[in-house]
Amino acid sequence: MMLDADDTSPFDDEEPDLDAPRRKVVDPRTLPARFHHLKAAGACGALCLHAFQGDGADTLARRLGTGAHAVTFDKPIAVWNQPAKKNPKKIAPRSGDVWKEFQVKHAGKAMLTIAEHDHAQRIRDALHGHPVAARLLFGPGMVYERSIVWSELGRARQSTPDARRADHLVELKTTRCAAPWRFVRDAANMGYHAQLADQRAAIKHENGGRAPREVYIVAVENVPPYVVQVYELTPTTLEQGDKLRLAWLERLQIYEATNLWGGYSTGIEPLEILHDLGPAIADPEWVEDAGKEGSRD
Repeated sequence: MMLDADDTSPFDDEEPDLDAPRRKVVDPRTLPARFHHLKAAGACGALCLHAFQGDGADTLARRLGTGAHAVTFDKPIAVWNQPAKKNPKKIAPRSGDVWKEFQVKHAGKAMLTIAEHDHAQRIRDALHGHPVAARLLFGPGMVYERSIVWSELGRARQSTPDARRADHLVELKTTRCAAPWRFVRDAANMGYHAQLADQRAAIKHENGGRAPREVYIVAVENVPPYVVQVYELTPTTLEQGDKLRLAWLERLQIYEATNLWGGYSTGIEPLEILHDLGPAIADPEWVEDAGKEGSRD
């Protein structure tokens, strides 16, 4: 899950480069469709087209998740430890020519600060210390983050399961809260069941019709003490996820066939509030400010 804007953290977020030159729009039909493309198609055409441009925001939560995956699955890592010019005791921000040179030099690697790397190692240690998660993630014969390129409904597809072997599939999720009362709701909102169903379908295609019997999510909290919780997706949940992902794939194909990449609705949508709560109830300060100069609209 994304960190809330008001969450405190020992890491500094990087400001987006708003002065970067605009790139040529990528035609989605030239790329295999990944799950995040399907999920965006489920929202609207504009978001789907944007998802194919490959310019997702470099957020703190994204970097922490990427770092945790890279450290856990022993993927290539580059640690950014360039000291700041004004204060050598601090790490320089990830910007400017030095950072760009670092990116070019370490292309294809997870690029982390020292603090982020330490954070990722703590998450890895928590996973190894959880007997069930360790058995599912680090057992013999596991395959980590190996992409599957395939075809579905006549559309090129690509899927990269986190960890798998012949009998089970595991997705690693970093989250603010892994508690069942919270995570189950978040999983539904984020479409994790559709994501795992999509990965399962890709593995089934690669294995000649044989899909993993068991499908799991290992959720680990990205704040101390890094609590780990394991979830197994039920057959009913996977069936629902399968229907959802196929509906999204069909919608993507409609966007591509028509070349229409619009927003949520082409018309004016009604806005009706089905309860009668006055602004004083929603915000008591509204009453105090009413009539004052400079009060809120």
